[in-house]
Amino acid sequence: MKKVVLLLITLLLICGCGVQVKKTDEVKEEEKLSDEYSLPDEHLFTYVDTSELSELLKKGNGILVISTPDNEFSEYFLNIFNDSLKEFNIEKTYYFDALNYKNLEESVKEKIVIDTNKILNPYFYLIKKGKIIETYNLDEYKIENIDIFDNDEFKQELSSYYKTIICKLYSKNNKCKENES
Repeated sequence: MKKVVLLLITLLLICGCGVQVKKTDEVKEEEKLSDEYSLPDEHLFTYVDTSELSELLKKGNGILVISTPDNEFSEYFLNIFNDSLKEFNIEKTYYFDALNYKNLEESVKEKIVIDTNKILNPYFYLIKKGKIIETYNLDEYKIENIDIFDNDEFKQELSSYYKTIICKLYSKNNKCKENES
């Protein structure tokens, strides 16, 4: 009987120790982005919180994307944008969750103005030396029928639009120079 009990305890210890479960607070924000937007694990979005966004707008460079996983179309838009970033060998771009907009300092809200009640599609901000040099809002793409997501022409149009955004900030990128020719 002792042998059976010891065997069971040993098996429980061996099996129990092999399973590793991450606590919710140990999951990186980038992993959450992958899950929320069905992005590949090697996506190029770096999550910024309110204080990091404030710093980015003081002295940073890059593309800032503001969106929310609550928007049913953001997944589609961000996946195509991620593909465009990879095509141009951009190392990273910044992501801020619009649901945290209310927590921003007033000085940041003066620079980044969005209507949190009607975010339809992602917002893009081109930032150079802490200054917003251009903004893009994909709300011009009013999606009335999700069948358009299967349309190759629409994907190509959106991809071209993204490449324009990328080349506005990264004009010295070799891919951008190739596209000018």
